[in-house]
Amino acid sequence: MPVKKKKTKKTPGRQTATSKSKKKSAKTSKKISLERVTQRIKEDSLILDPLITTEKPETTLEKPIEGGLKEKTSPLSGPKIITDFYSPSPTKKSPHLVNLKNPSVQDPFSQAIRAQVPRSVRLIKENRLPPKPPKNLYSRTQKTGVDFINGENLISQLSLISLLQFIFKPFIKIFGFQPKTKNYAPEPQVELTQTTISLAENNQDQSEAIEDIFAPVPKRKSGGFSLPQNWYKPVGAFVLTCLLLILPFQAFSYYQYLQETKDNVLILTNDAINQLKEGQKYAISFELNSASQEFDQARQKFALAQNEISQINALTTEILKLIPGQGETVEAGLNLLESGEILAEVGQILTKAGNDFLNQSGDDYYVALEKLGTNLETGVNKFYEAKAIINRVDGNDLTPDHRVTFNQVLQTLPIIENSLTDLYTLNSAILKVLGQKQWQRYLLIFANNNELRGSGGFMGSFALLDIDRGNLKNLEVPSGGTYDVQGQLTPKVISPEPIHLINSRWEFQDANWWPDFPTTAQKIQWFYQNSWGASTDGVILITATMMSHLLSVLGPIEMPEYELTVTSDNFINTTQQIIREEREKESQAPKQIITDLAPKLLEKIFNLKGEEFKNLISVLQKGLNEKQLLIFFNDDWVENIILSLDWGGRIKETNGDFLSVVHTNLAGGKTDEVIAETIEHQVEVLDDGSIIDTIKLTRTHNGPKDGNVFTGVQNNSYVRFYVPSGSILIEAIGFEKPDKKYFDQPVEDLVPDIDLLNLETDRQFDQNSGTDIYKERDKTVFGNWLQLKPGETKQATIKYRLPFKLAQEGENTFYYSLLAQKQSGSRGSKLISTLKLNDSLKALAKYPLYLEEQNEGKIIKFSSQLTTDQFYGVALITK
Repeated sequence: MPVKKKKTKKTPGRQTATSKSKKKSAKTSKKISLERVTQRIKEDSLILDPLITTEKPETTLEKPIEGGLKEKTSPLSGPKIITDFYSPSPTKKSPHLVNLKNPSVQDPFSQAIRAQVPRSVRLIKENRLPPKPPKNLYSRTQKTGVDFINGENLISQLSLISLLQFIFKPFIKIFGFQPKTKNYAPEPQVELTQTTISLAENNQDQSEAIEDIFAPVPKRKSGGFSLPQNWYKPVGAFVLTCLLLILPFQAFSYYQYLQETKDNVLILTNDAINQLKEGQKYAISFELNSASQEFDQARQKFALAQNEISQINALTTEILKLIPGQGETVEAGLNLLESGEILAEVGQILTKAGNDFLNQSGDDYYVALEKLGTNLETGVNKFYEAKAIINRVDGNDLTPDHRVTFNQVLQTLPIIENSLTDLYTLNSAILKVLGQKQWQRYLLIFANNNELRGSGGFMGSFALLDIDRGNLKNLEVPSGGTYDVQGQLTPKVISPEPIHLINSRWEFQDANWWPDFPTTAQKIQWFYQNSWGASTDGVILITATMMSHLLSVLGPIEMPEYELTVTSDNFINTTQQIIREEREKESQAPKQIITDLAPKLLEKIFNLKGEEFKNLISVLQKGLNEKQLLIFFNDDWVENIILSLDWGGRIKETNGDFLSVVHTNLAGGKTDEVIAETIEHQVEVLDDGSIIDTIKLTRTHNGPKDGNVFTGVQNNSYVRFYVPSGSILIEAIGFEKPDKKYFDQPVEDLVPDIDLLNLETDRQFDQNSGTDIYKERDKTVFGNWLQLKPGETKQATIKYRLPFKLAQEGENTFYYSLLAQKQSGSRGSKLISTLKLNDSLKALAKYPLYLEEQNEGKIIKFSSQLTTDQFYGVALITK
């Protein structure tokens, strides 16, 4: 075994001593001095053959010397032996070593010297050829398989040697590979006797490295094999053959597997996205039970898609990308898989957010809202990440059937994106409303919709509500209701003319005149602040119907001071009766029951948890949609969000036909509770495309005739028809105005209200029917009176021409639509709208699909209950 050489530091421009020594030794190795070798042999006292040696060398002492070698000194004066303590034991290698770095040292065992040595003295056994390797070497080796394609840890398994073993095992003998073998004959053991051989001159450096001159010249090696000359040529040819013949079959096999995986993921992802969209739609409308179910199903589908993705490893996908003509498809598929994996995470985040919010326990509702906002923000960011990946996919790279599914996904993504962002934005707005950054103060109006007004109902009571980070900070409920601020109002303005029936001065309790709630809310705040009231951040109006719905969730409220229990069934009648009795007593606090009830009601609301909390959200959502709960905020950002969700009670804009019937009950008791109303809306399309609308309003008073002070009195309603701006009145019949003597005439110190003058413009009066005609914002208003005694049914008709003709969508295609908007606070009138076509038109398409056709398609009928706003549209074509 060669002994390690000690590295010597090279100096630029100068050869090292070692390199010089090697060159000189190589030139003089055949010219060793015969005399010197003979002298050294004579000094030996024992034959050097280890096979016949019986004596052991004397014990020597070791001491370290410079260079890392050990100097052995004998107790007897004798030559020194230089050994390398980093090399194996001297007994396990040939002792006949020569210092190649010393050019003066000669080979003591050259053929010339051997001739002069006595035959009886055997210097060393002849070198034997290495034995042949054992037969069946391949069968004796251990077989270890390496999965280069589907390995779980590809990097740890894949190496050059293992790859060569995997491919070239059957061809080792063909190409002449020879395993590196061990000399199975025992190595000659040479031991020193009493006399040692000096391996270097005394004047030479004893720390120089030594080398075994009997080691065979090594062959080129690679790994554990001895490689023949030019070995790489046949190997290269074989590798190329493998790549050309084997890899395509393997790649196409995995391409088929990946194609099946992509199919599964596309189906699962598409289903999950649809369910996620439904869940978001339910969540945005606060149908949270349904939203939770959709989120859970979406999560399961996303999890299955994620599991499919995990079956694909990196090497497979990279090989498939190299297949000609398939790389783009594979790349598109992998992008879809990656986006599906991210969408799976989005589904899990949203499911967790929904579940945590719906099942909040321990934390109050405000903390649950904050957590919901954090989870929604994470989900939105992840969704945008997935969307960016999907946008990298070109639909043309997919197969035709998958292209259809992919296009459906593209159409669905914007809907989900809008729902997610809307929900996140809504949550942020709610937190702001609840005083996340600064406490908020609101006017809380209790409106009795049994006495309808433009927005909700008569404003009998109100409260001042302060909220800080979801906690009720302060609550003030005047026991005298809205009348408590009557004497404090500084401005003296003239009320709208119909209100003169009860009061020519416009005051706080009659402030909700307009059906457009943002306009009304600002007027309510104006009246309150001009009555020495504090500034507020918004207005919340709750009708009596909404209060009953809330009590159905909150449960009965005990009122021991009144010896009664308030429930959803008796709330309206009980409170009305107690308030009336207090007024008859000329009490200074007739609304004290509202003052005592409000704190208990709000306390229950702010402490709801679990299932009751879910039910509360559902009731609030229903109240907002049916306009039994109206909200307005001075913050423009929050208000725009509320209006976008159609929770603000704004009169809507449309390019088509529009109708909203608004009642204002003046001195008519609480009779709107017992009034049944049907609105028949008839549309006639003339030959030139002009449109004539006719409204037949039928009302029945179902109140008792026994003189009940609430429902047994005459209903006096000033009814306004809001129609498209520019409509022209043709006729109005069946209306009846109260006698002039019942109207209060304004006194001299009252001045016109600026807002009223600015909002109600272009006033006209139809002498034939007594109809008021004016413009309010982007609508034309026809206003007149209806009076109805208990048990009576009356019908009034108003006819007008629309300011536009049928909307033309194409050369022979036209379009008609109607948006019918309900009055806030109304329990819902019955709406029947019929569209009568001329002889040249027929229906091409309808929305909704259940629209009824009559008279061979010449009449199209729509009917619904106006508990919420309604819409329908018809596409028409010439025959």
